[in-house]
Amino acid sequence: MSTSWGMRPGHLEADKETFADLVESVPRTVVDFLKDQDFGSAWRDNQTDPLYTYVAERNAIERKRARLTATVRHSSTRWRLLDSKRGGTSSR
Repeated sequence: MSTSWGMRPGHLEADKETFADLVESVPRTVVDFLKDQDFGSAWRDNQTDPLYTYVAERNAIERKRARLTATVRHSSTRWRLLDSKRGGTSSR
């Protein structure tokens, strides 16, 4: 099911959280730069560096989260298989 904007439930909340995190992490001068910059002209790297840092940090967090989720799923599957071989049910 989607909202009237075509977004799935939960996406708006996630977007709000991401925006709040971005505002907290990136200096206001970068936001102003993005708003006012004519990207057809040149700009200094240091004006966008905080954005690249933000993205790199968030990507690292997402990769760690994905690895952790995969590990938990794998461990859970292993326990279920062990229990099924023993004829029991796990409380895990």
